[in-house]
Amino acid sequence: MAWIVVVAAYLLGSIPGAVLVARTRGVQITKEGSKNPGTANVLRLLGRWPAVFTLLIDVGKGTIAVLMGEMAGFGLLAAGAVIAGHNWSVFLKGQGGKGIATMAGTLLVLSPISIPILIFIFLIINYFSWYIALSSVLTGLFLPFLLGWQLGKEGIFLGIAIALMLIIKHQKNLKLILKGEEERKNLIKAIISKRR
Repeated sequence: MAWIVVVAAYLLGSIPGAVLVARTRGVQITKEGSKNPGTANVLRLLGRWPAVFTLLIDVGKGTIAVLMGEMAGFGLLAAGAVIAGHNWSVFLKGQGGKGIATMAGTLLVLSPISIPILIFIFLIINYFSWYIALSSVLTGLFLPFLLGWQLGKEGIFLGIAIALMLIIKHQKNLKLILKGEEERKNLIKAIISKRR
């Protein structure tokens, strides 16, 4: 039964929400902008509402996969598999997004309290570093502790798996940071400036 859950969750995660949304506007998301099939690139190329729709799809994949997995007693396995599916989609020949939104969808079911904590950690790191990718990776390192606290030993393993996936998917960004070529953005300051 476990392998059925893993395969089903992986295939669900593989559904490329960003690609499908962009296609309705005649845009090939994997060939334009950052070429990353995720919410941020949809926002950059198509605007707010297509990005919101993409976000809902990706979050929904994570939530649905875990809910289905828990019905079979394998919620944590489903969480890891659906994120992996989003990151390395079988429908995109192994390409995919970075998994942040789909991860959030899994946490809505597994550990809702982790979400505001992770957002707070991310914003603090971003405030001082100005790098979104670095903030994402460093925030991910807190996952084993948070999920271990909430879900026990299995939560620690899931947290480690997600953190490793975040590191792998942000390798390009991390290399650009070392070269001083990565885009810098302080989200808190950007939000405050827009309100003025």
